[in-house]
Amino acid sequence: MKLYALKQQGAQWECDAELSRLTGGLSYSDMQALAEQANFRHALWEMGEAIATLFTQVVERVPFLQEYPESSVPGWEELTLRWKAD
Repeated sequence: MKLYALKQQGAQWECDAELSRLTGGLSYSDMQALAEQANFRHALWEMGEAIATLFTQVVERVPFLQEYPESSVPGWEELTLRWKAD
């Protein structure tokens, strides 16, 4: 995980030197710009939706899971608030 840790240098953030080397010399701000250009946040959202659909399909096919309403588990509304991007 050290490889992915960011360090603050003044007002900017820097990634680990090894991570920068592995990306062909990209800085953290370069990585952010490329992710923005590639609409990476939307791609992550689509992956999350696909995973949620897959889990729903599994639950629909497994009787034990259909009978397992756990009241201590947060609902979708709470999860959405927790994971909503700023």
